[in-house]
Amino acid sequence: MSLLVILLPAPPRADATPTPDDAPLAWWLSPDGLTVSRQGSSGPSGFPRADSVVAVVGAHDLGWHRLPLPKAPANRLRAALGGLLEDQLLDDDEAVHLAMAPQAAAGQPTWVAALHKPWLQAQLAALQAGGLTVDRVVPALAPLPADAEAPQGQFFLAADADPS
Repeated sequence: MSLLVILLPAPPRADATPTPDDAPLAWWLSPDGLTVSRQGSSGPSGFPRADSVVAVVGAHDLGWHRLPLPKAPANRLRAALGGLLEDQLLDDDEAVHLAMAPQAAAGQPTWVAALHKPWLQAQLAALQAGGLTVDRVVPALAPLPADAEAPQGQFFLAADADPS
């Protein structure tokens, strides 16, 4: 099953020059979801066709909040999460899209991602207008679950450090 991955543009920032609405987007095509066969940068009309389309939100374009998942019925969970996060969010509750890990369990700590809902809706609408239906929206980076082991063998070298 072929997979098209599209990196969404960053939301507008107060101190930045606005990105044109027709700016090209980076994309990657995989025939099997494991390997990349093609990559490029284009508008929706230049995207290759695929069985599934995934939109990726940049690492700096969402906020992560760790909290215990409320014990609320599915139809009230969004309101409960909004209540827990209202002091931490900069936008009104209605202007924030919240997403959590699929394995999240009620009463257990989980990571909740928050991003600007009108921006996300505009990005998905632009792709839809270009003939694409996005199947999933995923973060470029996500925190490890609390019970995950720390990665082994990774290190960072400061740019000004003397390697000798």
